[in-house]
Amino acid sequence: MPMAWNIPSHASMPAAETSTAPAIRRLAGGYRAKLGESPVWTDDGRLAFVDIVAKELLCIDPAAADEIPKRTALPTTPGCLVRSKKGGLLVALTMDDAASQPGGRLCRVHPPSSTTPDASVDDPSTSFMADVLNKNMHPPLDDDATPGAVLNDGAVDARGRVWVGSKLLSKTTQEPGSQGQPLGAVFCVESAFAFRGGEMATVGSVQVVREIGGVHTSNGIGWSPDGCVMYHVDSPRRRVDAYDFDVNSGMLTSPRVFCEVAEPGVPDGLAVDLDGGVWVCVWDGGRVERYISDESKPNFARLDRTLDFKKSVNVTRPTSCCFGEGDFSETLFFTSCALDTTVDSNAIDLSSEQPNAGAVFAVDVGVKGVDTHAASF
Repeated sequence: MPMAWNIPSHASMPAAETSTAPAIRRLAGGYRAKLGESPVWTDDGRLAFVDIVAKELLCIDPAAADEIPKRTALPTTPGCLVRSKKGGLLVALTMDDAASQPGGRLCRVHPPSSTTPDASVDDPSTSFMADVLNKNMHPPLDDDATPGAVLNDGAVDARGRVWVGSKLLSKTTQEPGSQGQPLGAVFCVESAFAFRGGEMATVGSVQVVREIGGVHTSNGIGWSPDGCVMYHVDSPRRRVDAYDFDVNSGMLTSPRVFCEVAEPGVPDGLAVDLDGGVWVCVWDGGRVERYISDESKPNFARLDRTLDFKKSVNVTRPTSCCFGEGDFSETLFFTSCALDTTVDSNAIDLSSEQPNAGAVFAVDVGVKGVDTHAASF
């Protein structure tokens, strides 16, 4: 039977439950995002994430529960964050929020720190790292009658490639097993190399490859502990798909269903632990579920544990999660949503009924996360 974890707050957790139920910690004081997404552990030991609706990058000290985040305004709407070996973070930004087809590109942002309190964003018009979602790479964008599309969740593989998917700006009732083919996709951004001082060095991005088609709302992306399986969420299908992954070539093969997420809710962001567990945030379901491969059913996973956010902290829209590092290597950090205005006119403000909606949370889950990587450009 799956283990149900109802996560009481520090103040309300009975002493008898401390050994069995992980406690929830709310971070960032009274801060609430409208649509918090894409938490990333930074090189200097902080947590960074974006508020998609507010168009901001935020950074917090995970050890300071009452510290308000440092905020950086972004020029257009963000989708996700990833680390970069070249410094700072790469953020997926729309090209033009006013356009009928806003598209998307990767740009560099330099978050604030204790030594550099001022943040900066490189000019997207002149210094973007990769033009990902444009009419050349994604022909449907050439037709203004098709649904608008933006970049959404992203992640980096062990060779420094950035994998980022698109999100259609329209509602859907796509069911698991549906044969319909939405117009979204998952892209792989490869590095460009040059010889510098007799050694090979990355000098930017060389190409963007459309790897997975037929996607409506691309969300969580991650890899198994050995790096040989890539997981991907297309939310309306209510499932996590798995692909055999060749880290040297970046090729995906043998697509299959890893797990299906029961109603209510749809899967959103995910994180993978060193034991092979895949933690999935369930949007509109108020829970986070851990799935583990089932030896009795090859190529399929069973539900192992559930973190009940709805019952414990009255949050129904957990959005994404990541593991920390160092002293926080067994801690999962979660973002959440209070107001989403990105899809059609589906703007449901949860803040009055759910005071914790939009908060950032941390839960010690007793297992470390897999190594995460930085983009090579």
